[in-house]
Amino acid sequence: MSNVPSTDNSSESTQDSTLGTRRLVAFIISIVLGTATIGIGEIVLLHTNLAAAFPIAFIPEVPLLPLASIPMSFFFLIWIDYFMGTKIVVD
Repeated sequence: MSNVPSTDNSSESTQDSTLGTRRLVAFIISIVLGTATIGIGEIVLLHTNLAAAFPIAFIPEVPLLPLASIPMSFFFLIWIDYFMGTKIVVD
């Protein structure tokens, strides 16, 4: 038994040619799911339309849909990454 690294290259994994496409698809699916979830939540739970806005400090009208969709999209991206094996989030 030796601690010397093996020079056998057969253990190295080959480059996945579909990884870039799968990552793009994962981002698109997560953005669509995140935006749809927040949109439905605004309509059903808040009883408002998709143009809902609120004031923050010196900005008089901040739209709620894009502001809330970004974190929800990242939440979906974590799970889509796990199931599609795109390795966007490091294990």
